[in-house]
Amino acid sequence: MLGPELVGSIIGGVLTLMVLSYLLGDNPLYRAAMHLFVGLATGYALGFAVKEVLVDRVAPSLSAGDFSMAVPVVLGLLLTVKVLTRHSPVGGIALAFLVGTGTAVALGGALIGTLIPQIEATGAAFVPESRDLLGVGRSACVVVGTVCALMAFNFTGITARGGLLGVWRRLLTIIAGAGRLFLVVGFGVAYAGALVTALTMFVGRVDALVEMVVRIVNLFGF
Repeated sequence: MLGPELVGSIIGGVLTLMVLSYLLGDNPLYRAAMHLFVGLATGYALGFAVKEVLVDRVAPSLSAGDFSMAVPVVLGLLLTVKVLTRHSPVGGIALAFLVGTGTAVALGGALIGTLIPQIEATGAAFVPESRDLLGVGRSACVVVGTVCALMAFNFTGITARGGLLGVWRRLLTIIAGAGRLFLVVGFGVAYAGALVTALTMFVGRVDALVEMVVRIVNLFGF
């Protein structure tokens, strides 16, 4: 008997094959799977927003006399006006607020979550926990890699070829070249990690397809 779990596995397997059919080129099966995915994701996001935001947060706050939640509601309504060509400039107010806030949050996150921890890690490398050769080499690699990677984004306009400025220009060129090498290695490692993750997901889907076929064969006794 087909149970809910087996039916879900069959549906997932069919959708997986529809998506993988893109390997043969763009086709109606692939587009149907993408449309279904986008529709389900949009419906889920809308239902989640209505339930978790409007019903569970905004409505109780307004009922209790707290009108602070009215501000995001008004901004959200103004943002929906952007779909109306005639009154779209009104929605620019909410869009400007959204972009400004998002930029500030992203900048703060970059400083607190990336730049400052990187500076702390680089500073800590000057005092390695291990005094052996491997620990010192690891610390030196962190310091040199950080400095060179930052200098790779150097855009000075020094054109002198002689004197101290010429020596400084050649030194910056060497350091920037080393920094680009570190960046290439870093991007390569990141790409390899993303590729391994994608391959792991692909193997998981193939394993799910094989399991689905085996269960169907066992069910019908082929």
